[in-house]
Amino acid sequence: MLSPSPGMAHHAARWMVPCEVWREQTSFDAGGGQEVGWGWQADTTAYLTSPSASEVEIAVQQGQDITHTAVMPTGTVAKRGDRLVFDTVIVGLVTDPVVATHSALSRATANRTSWQTPT
Repeated sequence: MLSPSPGMAHHAARWMVPCEVWREQTSFDAGGGQEVGWGWQADTTAYLTSPSASEVEIAVQQGQDITHTAVMPTGTVAKRGDRLVFDTVIVGLVTDPVVATHSALSRATANRTSWQTPT
């Protein structure tokens, strides 16, 4: 009798590496002005892969530039505009993470970026 094969989430967990989620935050200074910076949101795991042809096509139609697809566990505290900071790479999420039906993984398109202060 054949045993069931492990799902994609089982295999993907082996590829995932630690990263941090950072989000743009605005705070008020003592003079009544605003300061914009990045604030840590969560530690998580994820991996980066090349975007699919359909993801690239959709991004081009929307006037966006993408370099990666970020794959992370479902329920990760990340949304469009956040930064995923890995040891050697920083990517900005171009789209919100999307979860396929009955999946333990979510995917978001991303663009490689540098650590810069938001404007």
